Formats: sequence, structure tokens, C-alpha cells
Amino acid sequence: MVMHAVVRVMKSASTLVTLVKPQLKLADPRVVGGGIVRDPLVHQEVLERIIKGVEEFVFYSKGWIESPLKDVKGNIEFLICFHRSYKDVALSYMSCIIFLAVCQSLVKLVNYL
Repeated sequence: MVMHAVVRVMKSASTLVTLVKPQLKLADPRVVGGGIVRDPLVHQEVLERIIKGVEEFVFYSKGWIESPLKDVKGNIEFLICFHRSYKDVALSYMSCIIFLAVCQSLVKLVNYL
């Protein structure tokens, strides 16, 4: 996992937003023709596995959303917000919410242009 390198360059109080591509995290028959994952249970399984793995590095999941950026093949991808802090948990939660809202707004703007 790339987390070893990520942790080394982040401050002790950090926000991390990850893009999760379930089609790249599975090597099994549930990935159908052309690498498409349509099963919501598979999405949930991948999200839980990623969250558990990142939390092993003392990050805490603050939630996830379906990515407003769509994969060209139609795959659903996700953004997960994590925070690592020993101080202000409420502030970290708000920073994740704001970041995810900004991501959605930027995608709408790009699609509008």
C-alpha cells in the first residue's frame, strides 16, 4: 500500500481525501466485462477494506461520497475523507465536508463549461 509513503510526508494533523476505484481493487469474477463493477455490495466491500487499511495508519474515516467525476466506462468511484489529529475532531469533520462539497461544485462547473 502507498500509505507508508503518504504518512511520511503528512503532518500529524492532516486531512486525506482518497479516490477509490473499486474496479482496480478487485481481481475476481465480480468485475464484469471491461472491468465494470455494478454490484453495490461489492462497492461497500471495497470501501470497508480501504477504510480499514487507512485507519491502521491512525487516520479516521469521516465519511465517503460517490465521486462526482465519472469513470469513462461507467464505473462508480468514491471519495473517502480521512483525518489524523489528536486535537479538534469537529474542525476536521467540517474540513472534509467542505472539501467534498468543493469537489462536487468544481465538477459541475467543468461540466457547465
